[in-house]
Amino acid sequence: MNFKGVIFDLDGTVYRGKEAIPGAADFIHHLRDRAIPIRFVTNRANRPAGDVCQQLTGMGLDCTPADVLTSADATAAYLKPGRVYAIGESGLIEALDRHGFIRDDQSPDYVIVSFDREFNFKKLSTAVRLISNGAQFVATNPDRALRLEHGISPGTGSLVAAVQAATVVVHAPMPQVNDPRSSSVDPSQSSSSALHASPPGVTSPVQGPQTPAVQVSVPDRQAPTPSVPAAPE
Repeated sequence: MNFKGVIFDLDGTVYRGKEAIPGAADFIHHLRDRAIPIRFVTNRANRPAGDVCQQLTGMGLDCTPADVLTSADATAAYLKPGRVYAIGESGLIEALDRHGFIRDDQSPDYVIVSFDREFNFKKLSTAVRLISNGAQFVATNPDRALRLEHGISPGTGSLVAAVQAATVVVHAPMPQVNDPRSSSVDPSQSSSSALHASPPGVTSPVQGPQTPAVQVSVPDRQAPTPSVPAAPE
C-alpha cells in the first residue's frame, strides 16, 4: 500500500504518559526511511509545536517542529487575521502572533477560548462582554476534560461551557464544510467543527445565512461528547 503521508494523533497513539507506545519509534523511523511525510496532530493548544516536538524526541520519536500541528495552529491558520481577545496559554498566543493577529481586550473581532490554567472570573467576564458586543466566539477544541498524571483536569470545553452559559453557544457541525456553495472550505480536505453563537436570550441557533456562525478547526474531533486524552502538561 502506498501512502502520501501519515497523520498521528499523540495522546494514547504514539505515547502514553511519559512513555512512547511500543513500536511507535520503529514505525516512525520506517516511514522516514521511505520518505513518507509525517504530521503529529493534537487538539491541545497550550504548548507551541517546538515544545511538543521536544517531548516527542525525548521519548525517542523522530520529530521536527514543522511536523507538529496543534489546534492553536489550525485555528490561527483558519481564521482571517484580525483583532483578538485570547484566553489561553503560550501555544495559542504564539500561533496568533505568528499569523498576524492583534491582541485587543476592548473591541476585538474574535474571542478565542482555549486551555488556560489561569482562567478566572475577570477573563470570563471580559469574554462574555466582548461576545455580547459582537465579537465572534471561537474555541480551539471542545474537550471538556484531560487525563493528567494526577488525575482528571478541566479541559478547554469546560472553559467554553462557562462562557457558553452567558452567551448561548451550541456545538454543531460546521455548515460550510457540507455546503458546496462555500468557496472557502474544501469538504474533502477538512475536518472541522463550529460553534454557533446567538445573542443572549436566544435559546436555539437559527440555521441559514443570517446565523452568526463562529468557526474553528478542530483536528479529528467532531463529536460533542467529552474526550479524555492522556497528556502530561
